[in-house]
Amino acid sequence: MKELLEQRLEDRKALVNRSDSGIGKAISVLYAKEGAYIIVNEINLKGANKIAEMIKKLGRNAMVIKGCFM
Repeated sequence: MKELLEQRLEDRKALVNRSDSGIGKAISVLYAKEGAYIIVNEINLKGANKIAEMIKKLGRNAMVIKGCFM
């Protein structure tokens, strides 16, 4: 049962805005742990690349797009 809960987002894609800190960072990491591929959307490329590397260490793919949706 635990394995099923850990992969609820298996092979889904998630675009997370402002994902270099705070809630955006937490959501990015949680979704990656749940099996999603993450599109990191952030103005700060240094922070975005840091989060993308963290996600890749979890075994998921991550793409960085510079920008911010408001």
